[in-house]
Formats: sequence, structure tokens, C-alpha cells
Amino acid sequence: MHEEILEKKPILVQLEKRNLELKHENRELMAQLLDGKQHIESSVRQCQHSKVIQRTERKLGEMVVQVNMMQHIFQCLILGSAVDWGSDQRLCQLMISLGKPLDMQLCLHDPATLTDVSTHDS
Repeated sequence: MHEEILEKKPILVQLEKRNLELKHENRELMAQLLDGKQHIESSVRQCQHSKVIQRTERKLGEMVVQVNMMQHIFQCLILGSAVDWGSDQRLCQLMISLGKPLDMQLCLHDPATLTDVSTHDS
């Protein structure tokens, strides 16, 4: 029996070595899997963020169209009212500003610029 144990011992040592190698490989593969999972999650977040940006840009574009339409309607109301807007400085500035395209940089920094025309000089 002692001889049998001695005969099997090198096989056992080889199996233990192989077991350790497989455990090491398994840990490396798990680390790669986790890295891949994190990369995929990051890509998904970026894609979702990109979709949010696209949706926001679309909504902003729609709002700009609406504001432009309101500007033109307001100009038409003033013109149709037969008010002498040319002799009133505020109305004159208002009419000129209504004819200009939106300055989105200005609006983003100071939202009050959308309502208070008296602060702008052309």
C-alpha cells in the first residue's frame, strides 16, 4: 500500500499544479470579463447620454422655431395695429430685435434677455 501511495504522489502533485494553473487562468478571465462588462456599461451610458443630447437638441430646435414664429406674429400685430412704432424708441428697438435671429449664446447666459428688450442697443 505504501508503494501505491508513492506511485500516485507524482500524479497528485501534477494535478494540484494543474488545479492552481486553472485557478489562475480563471481569475485572469474573470478580471477580463469584469473589464469588458464595465466597458460595455460605459458605452451604454455614453449612448444614452448621446440620445438625451439629441432629444434636447431636437426640442431646442422646435422651441427656436416657435420663438421665431412668435417674433413674426408679434411684428405683424404691431404693424397691423397702425401704431407709429418708428417714433417710439422702445417699440422701434423691439421691432428691430424681433427681426433678428435668436442669439442662443446670449439667451443661455442671460435668460432675461428674452423679455427685456430695453437693455439691448443695436
